[in-house]
Amino acid sequence: MYRVSNGNTFTGKTELSKSFIVFTGNADFKRAISKDWKFMQKAQGNARVYFSNYIGNLNIFKKPLDLGCYEEISYELDLQNTNLIHPAIANSYYNELLRLYPKASSQAQKSYKTFIDFLIKKHQLLENNNEEKCNYIDDIGPYLIVKTGLKKSVIPELPQIYLAPKIWREMTWLINNYFIGPYPKNNKNIYYEWGGYNINSTIKKKSDESALFYLISKFIIIQEAWLDRSNCNSLINFINLIIEKKIKPTDKKFIG
Repeated sequence: MYRVSNGNTFTGKTELSKSFIVFTGNADFKRAISKDWKFMQKAQGNARVYFSNYIGNLNIFKKPLDLGCYEEISYELDLQNTNLIHPAIANSYYNELLRLYPKASSQAQKSYKTFIDFLIKKHQLLENNNEEKCNYIDDIGPYLIVKTGLKKSVIPELPQIYLAPKIWREMTWLINNYFIGPYPKNNKNIYYEWGGYNINSTIKKKSDESALFYLISKFIIIQEAWLDRSNCNSLINFINLIIEKKIKPTDKKFIG
């Protein structure tokens, strides 16, 4: 089973060469515009069943995937219409932890506020607000893509689509597709991995690095919510590495 940032979950199966995906959860979502899926019915409770319009076994991808999968997601997002500005920009970066995980502990909330203070004051985070915008979701990554036979498709339900800085789309894909971490303290002092990808090739200015750090924190929060870890120890560890120990995921020793 897979979870998207709005809290809805999905799973897939193939029976008699017919592949389908079942979504559960009551959070708001957007239907994909592409014609790869046919909505069939609501099942028990509020579960929604979608059958693929293609024949073959269903495969839900693991990371890393190639650039073509990112382009498939980008194409679907560009078909959608939205005038909603991403909540981090419209309602403040400080609210992002509780937006994504309302059960986060008070200690996590305190650490997260310190983290956003740091990004704003030291890393020019707010400059992102003025960047060119494009359609964006918090989950851009491998689990939005499935394959039926040889046909790659974006999943039929997407979480809320927002307008966000254009660089966020690419960075979110790179984080979800390549990034692993933060690891706990270890003898090798390896805290992050990028699977051989050079993330620094994407960073052109200081505000880009701040966007990356914010988006990694969002990636970690979504994972904490999925695992229902209200102490958010991974998030707090990441924040401490950045602020207290000055160990950043853009340091050369972590890059491929």
